[in-house]
Amino acid sequence: MSPVARAWLMIVLIPVMIGFVSPGPAYAAEFGIQVAAFRTADRAESLMAELRQKGLNVFSRLEQAGQKGMWHRVYVGPYASRAEAKTQAQAFAAQGLISEYQVRNLETGKAQTVVGSESTTSETPAAVAPATAPASAIGQQPGPDTPDGWEIIVDLSGSISDQFHCGGFFKHEAIFTILNRMNQKIPALQYQAALRKFGYKNALTRSDYTALAWGVEPYDRQSFGIAARELAPSRAISPLGWAMKASETELDGMSGRKALIIMSDFKENTDFGDPEKRAEELAARFGNDLCIYTINVGQDEREVKLAEAVAAKSACGKSYDGCRLLSDDAYFDQMVREIFGVAQVMTASVCPDADGDNVCDDRDRCPNTPKGAPVDDRGCWIAAYNQFFDFDKAVVKKEFLPRLKQAAEVLQANPHVTVSVTGHTDNKGTDKYNFRLGLKRAEAIKAKLVEYGVNPKRLRVESFGETSPIADNKTDEGRAKNRRVEINVWEKAKGKSKSGG
Repeated sequence: MSPVARAWLMIVLIPVMIGFVSPGPAYAAEFGIQVAAFRTADRAESLMAELRQKGLNVFSRLEQAGQKGMWHRVYVGPYASRAEAKTQAQAFAAQGLISEYQVRNLETGKAQTVVGSESTTSETPAAVAPATAPASAIGQQPGPDTPDGWEIIVDLSGSISDQFHCGGFFKHEAIFTILNRMNQKIPALQYQAALRKFGYKNALTRSDYTALAWGVEPYDRQSFGIAARELAPSRAISPLGWAMKASETELDGMSGRKALIIMSDFKENTDFGDPEKRAEELAARFGNDLCIYTINVGQDEREVKLAEAVAAKSACGKSYDGCRLLSDDAYFDQMVREIFGVAQVMTASVCPDADGDNVCDDRDRCPNTPKGAPVDDRGCWIAAYNQFFDFDKAVVKKEFLPRLKQAAEVLQANPHVTVSVTGHTDNKGTDKYNFRLGLKRAEAIKAKLVEYGVNPKRLRVESFGETSPIADNKTDEGRAKNRRVEINVWEKAKGKSKSGG
């Protein structure tokens, strides 16, 4: 090959080779609205899917974040100028489509933090931007006891599916409601944070009983919320002691002051490590740098005492009553101040929530839920689960009647509301059989509501059979979620819904 031919070949090949090894698309002299940064690609993809449903153009790039390694940054855009990106970011924030964000030069990596009308320029190339804003930008200041990091341990064991005699909730519903509401009120400070679960798998291998669900990462409200919504109760054992022992790994990775928050019913189970002893060991290891807080959805005196004893092992710990947290806003805000160390808790939700059920409007599938109704992570009111009935039966078990009595009280407190009572099943059995079973169970719920004083003219019964699953029918946990009766504000039946009278 002649020298001239070789030169032309290199001119063609070099750009191709450069493009092949590039870690992401190049956006010369363009800008993006960074809304999050994640260690793993799957979390970035999950958030992008949510943002696309809101109608936003999004993309992700794997970028070097200084000495902290490679991060998957999630962007809205790109835009031709910083001014355009800033204007669009402010508009999206005003609409509730995004919360905290940064406008970043996609070529140089320089960031300009923008929150509302406030902005400050950072000249640090490719600095980690976990989509959290300076406290001063949202009217919150760190208090003297603000922790540098925190971890929440969530109980998903079998007993957490028991009824919680407070506001008509089951224990797991109470925990998830408190966790979601807490995430809305945690200030946007630069915490290191983690979420650990235990009792989540009905497994025989001991290592399966506890696992890290999220983190350790800079606290990001959106990504933490995604991880929290993936939690689901199980029928497994309750190894709280092991989960507390495992939390040492995450706490070790957090510098400075730290908080350990345990959400459980505090059933005694010393076969997997005495929780009091574990708390004592943690307190000895981290000293005054660690505060242990417990949020108790247990019901009897022993459970209350265990929750208090675990918190008392650290000098700055405290135990909170889960029932009171669900009903007393001032007590809830006090908890947030004491745990997360801010001078003032936000008085408004960080996201639009028209019906006040602590589920953001952008993911609320049942946006008109009456005030006081317990809802799931979709914002929908579950009147009855599969365990309300014996197998293949439609008679409500007496131990679940208090739940239905509470539902009747909510409806009586909202006399203007007409609702549909809808029965749902998993995909086991024929379509015809599942439709009939769903209808029978919905009718049984209606009968009890009428018995408790609700006007039958306000109740419309339907069955969707297996046609409206909310979880994966390929798993036991998913099928259990799908076998349910919902109460929804009445709208005219559409499509494949079927009216049962």
